[in-house]
Amino acid sequence: MKILKTLSATTLAMAMIVPTAQAIPTFDTLADEANSAGANITKSLWDTAALGYDSLWSGNGMSELKFKSEISGYNNTMGYADPDGGNQVQVLTEGNQPGNWISIAAAPDPFIFYLDTGQSNTWFSQDSLNADAQDHLLVFQRLSGASKYLLFWDDQDGGGDRDFNDFVARADFIDVPAPGAFALLGLGLLGFGYTRRRVNAKFNA
Repeated sequence: MKILKTLSATTLAMAMIVPTAQAIPTFDTLADEANSAGANITKSLWDTAALGYDSLWSGNGMSELKFKSEISGYNNTMGYADPDGGNQVQVLTEGNQPGNWISIAAAPDPFIFYLDTGQSNTWFSQDSLNADAQDHLLVFQRLSGASKYLLFWDDQDGGGDRDFNDFVARADFIDVPAPGAFALLGLGLLGFGYTRRRVNAKFNA
């Protein structure tokens, strides 16, 4: 009986140490917090369900970003990079004024977004590249399927407070391809190369 009491006390102590998982905020909460910091988001124009896939992005000559708001103690900067996280190009800082669009037409295709916290941590839209293996980005699309998106970042390591209000940006004239689209394209090109080699071999035989 004494052993059971000891185990129960130990279990209780451990439960008090383990942090409670933070609930992910709703779009309404995120937009209200961003608006309190000057974002000027018209909530009725946006789908309130976050995208299920926001890792890889595709742009064009009109693609652009603008800073909306930040609620953070870090000096965050945001930009785009190659799918493996290399060749990072900074586009936005917390010093950008809301409403000023900056072109990202030079971004590779596909590309990923990143957030540099200035605290030895860089978070990516591609979760597998994040050192803590956490999702640090929530993305919401304009209603009617328009190629316009709001990006809400969480900048803390290890899941942090999961508030996703630390850096907010808007991206226009970009699209998030279906998962695996680029992998299928790669396989198609690989198959095309194999078929071409077989044809060349046939004519050279």
